[in-house]
Amino acid sequence: MGRNYIILGLCALLVVVSAFAFSDPETASRYYEMRRSVTLSEDVQTVVMALLVAGIGGYLAWHYLKRD
Repeated sequence: MGRNYIILGLCALLVVVSAFAFSDPETASRYYEMRRSVTLSEDVQTVVMALLVAGIGGYLAWHYLKRD
């Protein structure tokens, strides 16, 4: 029961901080520019997604094909 309150508190804190940060246009534009500069290129996104699919697929194959 304690974890639920912690998660709920963190979500509420996130909402409050987001509302405060994005209410100021200058701060919001700085966050937008920062997010744009950090965004991965399309080729890197494709490689990352392929690795995730291969990893998840490999785990599922291992999980369903193992015989204990």
